Amino acid sequence: MSSVLEQVGLGNHLAWVYNNSKQRLFVAVPFVSQALEDKAKAVVVGSQKLNEELISELKEVVNVNSYREKGELEFLATEQLSWFEGDFSPKDLVSGLRDMAVKAKADGWKGSYIVVEPYDLYEFNPDISWWIEAEGLLDQALHKAEVKVLCQYNASRIPNKLLSAIIKLHPVVGMGSNLSTNPFYLSFEEYQNQLPN
Repeated sequence: MSSVLEQVGLGNHLAWVYNNSKQRLFVAVPFVSQALEDKAKAVVVGSQKLNEELISELKEVVNVNSYREKGELEFLATEQLSWFEGDFSPKDLVSGLRDMAVKAKADGWKGSYIVVEPYDLYEFNPDISWWIEAEGLLDQALHKAEVKVLCQYNASRIPNKLLSAIIKLHPVVGMGSNLSTNPFYLSFEEYQNQLPN
């Protein structure tokens, strides 16, 4: 898995669809480890429970406390985020992630690797069209950014309509034990154009 992730450069948007905790960590651990090896900022956005699971696994391969003290590794609990307060749009979500990347670069890190567990955020806003727009806009924005984003989706906890869109809107996608370039990938504009009027 690590060799595959190394081939995915900055400016990319990955989707990992999993069914259990073991599958979730199968990609998250090497993704974060690669960020630290590359001297990039690693940010993980997920529930406190999921973040703790990832921290436990990462401690088997890297010095988590040291990287956190240096500011190279950061965990944000969705329960503590104010992202969905007020009129929060998909553009606001993309701007928030972009701001993370800009700050990391200003702080001297060689780009950003961001892990997002969208389902935890999805619970705050279950509007499928909102999430499809957010994923589409994020994919557009990443092509020009020094950032790599891993979106992790629990297949059993999101609607099939959203899962179908997720697969189409990520240029790199995987599930089970396979991660590869997505032959069904559509840009956000292409995705919108193929929708029925």
